[in-house]
Amino acid sequence: MKQTQAIEVSNLSVAYNAQPVLWTVDLNVPQGVLMAIVGPNGAGKSTLLKAMLQLVPRVSGSVRINKRDKQHVSYVPQRGNVDWDFPITVKDVVLMGRYGHIGWIKRPTQADKTVALQALTQLELTNVADRQISELSGGQQQRVFLARALAQQAEIYFLDEPLQGVDAKTEQIVMKLLRKLRDEGKTILVVHHDVSTVARYFDWVTLLRKRVIASGPVEQVFTNEKLQETYQGQLHTASDAGCVYE
Repeated sequence: MKQTQAIEVSNLSVAYNAQPVLWTVDLNVPQGVLMAIVGPNGAGKSTLLKAMLQLVPRVSGSVRINKRDKQHVSYVPQRGNVDWDFPITVKDVVLMGRYGHIGWIKRPTQADKTVALQALTQLELTNVADRQISELSGGQQQRVFLARALAQQAEIYFLDEPLQGVDAKTEQIVMKLLRKLRDEGKTILVVHHDVSTVARYFDWVTLLRKRVIASGPVEQVFTNEKLQETYQGQLHTASDAGCVYE
């Protein structure tokens, strides 16, 4: 049976100051997969997410997302790109995930507050709901923005390095949530830096080095040969990738 495609990327190229960052990227992402995007530094991983969401200009190409309504697509940027000194509480950040449903002018209803509380609960943040985001640890801050995305009740999630620099507890909570969303039929794209956990955490993977080296089920794509082509010596040995497939 042919899989329904959540995202279809065709001939996508991006350049910054005339320097190519991505070129002629073709990529199909099936609905209901938990996909890692991996590759060396400078491979264009974050840029790929942003280009798909039209957050950076494209030189060429097209992107088709099967849910046209913006509220069905959620984006969590890298934690370092967020102003954590902005005076706002955790629960108010999470409630922002409901604005796509209610608009920016209307006040959140009790139903919206219930959805936000459920998101806080799933990410184990209810005990810090009234604190300023600047007071939180790095792992807690990452979970706040994932809770906001969860409150949005999207169908497709774009997450840019959600596990970078977080503690083991946060990593476990985040991956449990992402697997739950996947099992509910959601599509999740994750820029991921730790190749040693790809086979354990994800069912789909895209290997990127300014172009797509390979994309597909982990057991088919996450091989020694494809990893060496992707990292070209930057991955010291195949064992650095943990579980790989021959």
